[in-house]
Amino acid sequence: MDSRQPCRSCGRAPLLVPRAPKETPDREMPPIYVINLDRSTDRWSAIERSRDFGLDIRRVAGVDGRDIPPADWIGTDAEKFRRCHGREILPGEYGCYRSHLKALELVAAGPDPLAIITEDDVTLP
Repeated sequence: MDSRQPCRSCGRAPLLVPRAPKETPDREMPPIYVINLDRSTDRWSAIERSRDFGLDIRRVAGVDGRDIPPADWIGTDAEKFRRCHGREILPGEYGCYRSHLKALELVAAGPDPLAIITEDDVTLP
């Protein structure tokens, strides 16, 4: 998946989180935070093989929206979503939303000046 192709689950493009640039122009490949549901071990195995190419891959345990009752969903406006999309938020969409926020929080709390956040359906070398 590249930046022009939206996520198949939620329709969003992968996020880049910029920070202040390093002082040197030489920049290593940023870490790649990969969102992966615990039950998707086959997808994670495929992603891990990319480490052989020197990629700094970091797993983010995905949030499974099916495990959270809609009454417990936070940070959503169900009525606004219904008006805009003509339907309810799907559990998978909620999980995707929460997973991306979780990944973003990890990046923001870390020392890296930037990072790539993607899902486990990305194709890496």
